Amino acid sequence: MKLRVLCAILAFFTYSANAQVNQIEKQASIAILGMFHFGETSDLAAIKMNDLHGEKRQNEIQDLVQMLKTYKPTKILVEYPMAKKDTLQKRYESYLSGNYKLRDSETYQIGFRLAKALGQLQIYAMDHKMDLPFDDLAAHLTKINQMEKMNSMIGRVQELMQEETKALESLPLASYLLRLNSEEFDGLANSLYLKEVLEMGTPDNEVGAKVSAIWYQRNMVMLKNIARYIENPEERILVIVGSSHRAVLRDYIHDRTDLKFVEIAKFLK
Repeated sequence: MKLRVLCAILAFFTYSANAQVNQIEKQASIAILGMFHFGETSDLAAIKMNDLHGEKRQNEIQDLVQMLKTYKPTKILVEYPMAKKDTLQKRYESYLSGNYKLRDSETYQIGFRLAKALGQLQIYAMDHKMDLPFDDLAAHLTKINQMEKMNSMIGRVQELMQEETKALESLPLASYLLRLNSEEFDGLANSLYLKEVLEMGTPDNEVGAKVSAIWYQRNMVMLKNIARYIENPEERILVIVGSSHRAVLRDYIHDRTDLKFVEIAKFLK
């Protein structure tokens, strides 16, 4: 009996190993272009590019589109609510017909232009909006006289965004995005929720953990939406999304046996 059980266990692990190898051989490719938001944003602090419509920046956007084409994406996914995907598609179709002026957003300035340059007839929404309860966190920190923790965090983030705005002013767009799409910036983004926010709260009210959990929940749904568009393992998906989302999604994709993360930085040089 023991021999039969052992044989069954060995057979199971052999099957699982073979199945995993076959799965890995059929991985769809996912690249993520982490972005700062070109237009207005509700973020507490943001990188600013004030000359979006100037000749210099417009030429740089065109250069960026040509670089991204070398990845040969089969689908372009953008940070736009999945629930409003039909509105996004109608705008894109109007743009293809010459009847739509591009808005001040990376969704349009980069996503629409790239999809058109690739001759693609569709663009894809993948976002899932969720409100983070920062007001609840602030109320609790005020109650326990620890609001300085949040104020200090916000101050450091605002200072970093000011420094990055200065860096952007001195760099071509592609060069700056090469800087933004790096392990260093991914680590900074993830530490905000895995350390800074997570540690705020008390045993009787772990509101910081709640904020972080909702952030990760939002990104989980975004990952699910990305996977919805994969029709075959030959897909080469490009996701254009805020850099903080990139940091989380990158880790998620690495842990999926059916997906292969492709570092977009190699196409920005």
